[in-house]
Amino acid sequence: MQILVSEAAYLRVSDRLATVDADLDVVTVDTAGIFKRAGVPIDGADVNPEVFWVSLDVYLSGMMPSFIARLLQGTQVTWAQMFFAGLDSPVLTKLVANGIRITKNSAQSQAIAEYVICHALSLLHPIVEQCRAQDAHEWKRINFREIGDTRWLMVGFGAIGTEIARRLQPFGAHLTVFRRNNTPTTYAAHIRPTSDLIHYLPNADVVVLACALNDETRGIAGPDFFKAIDRKSTRQNSSH
Repeated sequence: MQILVSEAAYLRVSDRLATVDADLDVVTVDTAGIFKRAGVPIDGADVNPEVFWVSLDVYLSGMMPSFIARLLQGTQVTWAQMFFAGLDSPVLTKLVANGIRITKNSAQSQAIAEYVICHALSLLHPIVEQCRAQDAHEWKRINFREIGDTRWLMVGFGAIGTEIARRLQPFGAHLTVFRRNNTPTTYAAHIRPTSDLIHYLPNADVVVLACALNDETRGIAGPDFFKAIDRKSTRQNSSH
């Protein structure tokens, strides 16, 4: 089985590959486009992998276009491992249509979850505004929301959504998850179908879209979505 990996990725995992009990023909490619087998340059015409490992360094080094092009041109490719979590790219859709199995990497889910949580909390607790007042030596009241009193809605509950919910739970916020699978989870108070989202929006404080972009979810944050959210703002303003 021939596997194509970047040279950088191979150098990271070569020791582990050596312990794999399988007939593997590992071919590497560097940023100059030179193919090698066991460190020896080979003709690119001999490269027709069954498996592609599209690691993060492929993207960071600028090799992504050439890597994907070879993937699309392959005549015996059966599997491609991607470095990212989302699989909604049109290119990947084409690969799947060609019968190629695509697997993803959820390792970055934790970092993305922390990014989402940090930004959401910064809106509930306006730290930037508080710092400005402090720097200006202004003694003034800056309102904030207690996180435990907030209601969160999350569309999608894959690897990223699960990590977001896991980090949110200790704050005591009320979380409703919208997804196709209605299996309960300890991280959410309720699991509802996505079709119910519009009815929950007027009571939401935070809405997280942690779903894949596909025909079912495209346009989910459309005019009706924002009108429903505006109804909450209207009620709050009229009560002040």
